[in-house]
Amino acid sequence: ENGLYLIRANQSGLSAIYDPKGRLAAGPLPEGLRGGLVTDVPASFSGWTLYQRYGLFVSALLVLLLIGLFGWGLKGFQVPNSS
Repeated sequence: ENGLYLIRANQSGLSAIYDPKGRLAAGPLPEGLRGGLVTDVPASFSGWTLYQRYGLFVSALLVLLLIGLFGWGLKGFQVPNSS
């Protein structure tokens, strides 16, 4: 979500390096094996992601939109009064 490399170092699992797209850049080391991983990581900043620019605003807006659409859809299913 932030467009950065992820380095996962774990003593009881798989250690690996992932690129900003989630692809495996180095590793994983086999479980239980001591070792190190080396890969090239670009030093340049590739720009802001949608989440970095707008944060939770987009998520909150979508939730409100879904609630509104759900409420509007339920309006047609009201039970008539039998008085």
